[in-house]
Amino acid sequence: MKTKVLKLAIIVCVLGSVMLSTLGCGSPYVGKNLPANKYQVGGGFESKIRPDVPGTAMLVDMDSRRILISEQLDAGEEFSYTGEQLSILLDQLDIESREVVPVLFFVPNER
Repeated sequence: MKTKVLKLAIIVCVLGSVMLSTLGCGSPYVGKNLPANKYQVGGGFESKIRPDVPGTAMLVDMDSRRILISEQLDAGEEFSYTGEQLSILLDQLDIESREVVPVLFFVPNER
């Protein structure tokens, strides 16, 4: 009887771990605090968003998986960048622009 209970407990623990790692506990972030792909709203060397809800806009270099800019936005507040602004930022961060894959994410605040 103890063996069956122990086996069942192990199975439940393993399945629970698999479900938590797969579902991510409902977190909008993956890996190194990077947003999940479903929060991608733009990208390239010029982009603009004006979300209807408050949240965080993040410009991420998907090549290095590095957050270049992170900014809290209120509902209706615009976040934008141009190629020139991005180039200046990359120079400041000592990153070659030809190596960057800029992707814009917006993660709404939790309600």
